[in-house]
Amino acid sequence: MSKGGRPGLPASQKQLQGTFRADRVRSGIDYELITEIPKPETWLTTGGKKYFRNFCALFIHHKILSVGNVQEVAIMSEAWDKYIESCKKLKKEGTVITTSKGFKMMNPLATVRNQALKDFRERAAMFGMDPVSNQKISKHVRQDDDPFDELLRKYDQG
Repeated sequence: MSKGGRPGLPASQKQLQGTFRADRVRSGIDYELITEIPKPETWLTTGGKKYFRNFCALFIHHKILSVGNVQEVAIMSEAWDKYIESCKKLKKEGTVITTSKGFKMMNPLATVRNQALKDFRERAAMFGMDPVSNQKISKHVRQDDDPFDELLRKYDQG
């Protein structure tokens, strides 16, 4: 169910604007950030393990990979591998196949490919890998900075 109205602002921005209210803050769980690529799960395919390492490196660089979401990366990597493999097979076999009785039908691999892409996009949105979800992902903010310092930097650049 989608939420109507204006998108919410991070608490740090509300503090800078002077509209912060402690009774309206929703705090999530702060999981420990991962700084090294973890060992891939054993159930991942060979391609899934490769993509897992690549995605982990990307998310570590952007400081969004944590202990709490590493399994989502594994699922996302496996979905991407399934998508790539089904695309390769579809390229060879074609999207329309002929049955043993001579009927033409859509290749079942097309359904596998479409579902794998849907699964990948759903997980990728959690990490801000599309333009819309990228704006919703809160950036990791260091707590040792004073909010007033950020305000000063904003007006020094202008």
